[in-house]
Amino acid sequence: MDLAVREFQQLYGLNDDGIIGPNTIEWLNKSANDKLRILALNSERSRLWPQQRENIILVNVPSFQLKYWDEGETRFESRVIVGKTSRQTPIFETKMDSLILNPTWNVPWKIMVKDIIPKVKRDPTYLFSQRFEIIEGWTNQNRIDPTMIDWQEVNAKRFPYRMRQQAGELNALGQYKFNTPNAQAIFLHDTPSKHLFNESLRAFSSGCVRVEHADQFAQVLLEVQGKSLEEVASTRPNKAVAFKERIPVHIIYQTAWLSDGKAHFRGDVYDYDAKRNNVEDAALSNNR
Repeated sequence: MDLAVREFQQLYGLNDDGIIGPNTIEWLNKSANDKLRILALNSERSRLWPQQRENIILVNVPSFQLKYWDEGETRFESRVIVGKTSRQTPIFETKMDSLILNPTWNVPWKIMVKDIIPKVKRDPTYLFSQRFEIIEGWTNQNRIDPTMIDWQEVNAKRFPYRMRQQAGELNALGQYKFNTPNAQAIFLHDTPSKHLFNESLRAFSSGCVRVEHADQFAQVLLEVQGKSLEEVASTRPNKAVAFKERIPVHIIYQTAWLSDGKAHFRGDVYDYDAKRNNVEDAALSNNR
């Protein structure tokens, strides 16, 4: 019985602990018709996803997984953390052009306003403990003394400055940033919060993709470039290692697929399946 439950949990991306908890029960209660509908929807979606596996990085949001192929072979795969439901990781394609070692973090305006400034209001030492700097702007990087700001009077949405987190072990990007220039400012990176990779449902970020074993990913990417991590290692912030060729990166949304003759399912983390089904149900009702 325990083995059967664990095998079931593996097929559904759950913690395979053999315990029939709420998440396992939810999938056990799905009808055959429900699962067939999910498979049909994802079969339709799969026509949109890239078919080539010569040189590509795929991130599947619902499975919280990344895979990297080079010359048709799987070179690296790992668990990832994606955006929380209120700050979803977008489904799109981009290209990775470089690896940034020991990155600093230019805090996005939305995160600064909604997350960091409220924390500073509650704890004036937060900026110092987390090694944040206040600067005039991205073009004028003169530093502002945070002790000269009356944080209790600050209107977060009208805050005139920018924030940057210094490189180091506390940096939100960790030790590695996998640079993918795009208008949405979404990229892959390391994280100091390694414990979150132990969760089966890993939607915790503000939109970017956090990669487990980022040091191994960096090593594999550099090997393809004919380099080693030891060769390019640097203690200085933001050391960029440009790639010879940019690597396509596709972030997709697939909640079911067939592999080794078995159907695999994942939770509808952003309710895309549910929204699609609601639209279809409404269309059917209108046609009756």
